[in-house]
Amino acid sequence: MIRQAEEVINASSKPVILIGGGARGASHMLDEFAERIGAPIVYSLNGKGVLPETDPKVMGGLGLLCSKPSSIALRRRRSQQFQNK
Repeated sequence: MIRQAEEVINASSKPVILIGGGARGASHMLDEFAERIGAPIVYSLNGKGVLPETDPKVMGGLGLLCSKPSSIALRRRRSQQFQNK
């Protein structure tokens, strides 16, 4: 599963990280990962506050929290998705 995720990420020209509440407690690793792959971060309602909104990698939220930068980041991503099946 990790290898499959790595292949999808490496094949993507514009990856985006979508986080939820499950990312709490992993903010340092998430920050390093986003920096390493050059990906913006978009959050769900439950993911709000995992990383500071002042972080330049954090584009904003989805749904009711949707910001223009987060909407643009998601529209520009490739159609490839990694799904846990």
